[in-house]
Amino acid sequence: MKVDPLVKRWMDIRFKTDHGRYRFGDSCWYGLVSAMLCQSAKMGNPTVVPAKYEGFVPVSICITEFDFYHYGWEVSISQELRFSRLVRNFVTDECLRSAAMLRARYNIPLSQAINTYIVKNGFTDDELNTETLRKTYQRRYRVVEDEYRNMDRMAVTDFGVTDITPAARSLRLHQRVPDPDQLELPL
Repeated sequence: MKVDPLVKRWMDIRFKTDHGRYRFGDSCWYGLVSAMLCQSAKMGNPTVVPAKYEGFVPVSICITEFDFYHYGWEVSISQELRFSRLVRNFVTDECLRSAAMLRARYNIPLSQAINTYIVKNGFTDDELNTETLRKTYQRRYRVVEDEYRNMDRMAVTDFGVTDITPAARSLRLHQRVPDPDQLELPL
């Protein structure tokens, strides 16, 4: 199948195997792949394909035997577009929630918070447009930033602590030394 370059980069980070295939395996993301396969192959006008589809790159994804026998191995263009759009929306949401958390906790500038996520995950400016991310943040994620700030305040006030003192930071918890007479079974 063919996917957006951003989606390929995201899959490279999380699911790439030594053989160049992508194995979602037992992760919850395989449900996304399976749902993409079982969706209808028809979407709107099949002759109209977005120009950005030409920039999509081919990838090989491992699927289960069940999905192969029920849905086959061919993926339509509309299914590829839906899959790429869903993963792109997830990456955008993850980026902007990360930026909201950084801004709420450390009060850093928005552009720096967005660039932190982009650099950490190895994305390029062509894959994630920082200007678009900034505008989306201004429209939808200011509320999320306020929610993070409120959660931090509630967590602090629930314990009645307003500031952690340097003496409390320097305390170390003693690690439990296992008793050799007691046998612990692995779970």
